Amino acid sequence: MTQAHLRFGLTALAQRHPLTVFLALIFGFTTAVLAIALLAQRSPILEKSLMELLGVDVASAASAVMLIFGLFPAALLVTALQGGRPAVRELFHRMFRWRTNLGWWLLALFALPMVTVLLAVLLGDTAQLPSRNLLWRELFALATAFFLYNLPEEAAWAGFFQTRLEQRHNFLLAAVLTAIPFAAIHLPLQIINGEVDTAAGLGTNFVLLLVFGVIVRVF
Repeated sequence: MTQAHLRFGLTALAQRHPLTVFLALIFGFTTAVLAIALLAQRSPILEKSLMELLGVDVASAASAVMLIFGLFPAALLVTALQGGRPAVRELFHRMFRWRTNLGWWLLALFALPMVTVLLAVLLGDTAQLPSRNLLWRELFALATAFFLYNLPEEAAWAGFFQTRLEQRHNFLLAAVLTAIPFAAIHLPLQIINGEVDTAAGLGTNFVLLLVFGVIVRVF
């Protein structure tokens, strides 16, 4: 098959079934990353895992690879196959078009830290004011995570996947359908971390991630 025929075939397939192509790309890539991460983590030859010898956290590295080289590029590729450069430019434009009132900004910035502190106090911890240095480090980490992880991740799920589902279904159903692969794609990280090692544990965590995913997708 020539390269021109291959491009035509991929383009036609992406235009007819964009979400299916997207899911095939990300889960195929994730499976490969999971296999490599587990081999590196549980090397039968080395006393320590390869990642430990390199001083790299396996879960963090796998998460970054899956997002930077899998999830977001898959959304860009299928978008390009569907609508060409104009569609890609529109996706990037929507990534930075934040039409949100002050109340939602305050909720996004302060809800999670406040709930975290409240739960910690309820569980017996003691609340204390952070130092200025610690506060700046946390703000820098938050901004870095937002632009490197959260923004491209939501560009794929909300900007690409859920938007297309909303063209066929109502908002709530689109959010639920998006939450299913959203939850599934996070399970490999729990396997790498060793958080689950049984089918029952994996199923329970999938349900918890699914509930969390629906809430996130609705927002």
